[in-house]
Amino acid sequence: MLFATVVLVTLLPPASSSAAGPVQPPLAHQQLSAKPFEDVVADAQFAIGEFNYRITGRNQIGAAIRERYGEPFPPSVVIHFCNLEHARQLLIKAPELAAHMPCKLVIYETAEGVAVSTWLLPPDPRLGELRGQVNDMLQQIVDYAVK
Repeated sequence: MLFATVVLVTLLPPASSSAAGPVQPPLAHQQLSAKPFEDVVADAQFAIGEFNYRITGRNQIGAAIRERYGEPFPPSVVIHFCNLEHARQLLIKAPELAAHMPCKLVIYETAEGVAVSTWLLPPDPRLGELRGQVNDMLQQIVDYAVK
């Protein structure tokens, strides 16, 4: 998780004094589940489709680490997904926030259970209702995946 956080934060453009204003750091929504890892992933993928998002990629981080180092490592996956209309609106209103796209879910096993987290769109008056709509859907996807 720390690696994913570092990568996402460093992908953000540097803060500037442009008319668009500084880019806000990402805000996260995270929940834990007692369900098996595979069930959480399946439920997350189902919820993504229910909100008219398309899965654009999957990074099997845990499997890649196990393969490279030949040692046990907990399952973890990053699921990338996008709704083209939401992406279009975001790019029109605040193009520097494209670092938040596509939407991402990070699902990984911990000692406490299976964690699911996502980045939320930051507060930005240019986004208007779009921010609330997207963030609400992202939170509902996470919440569905863990129940």
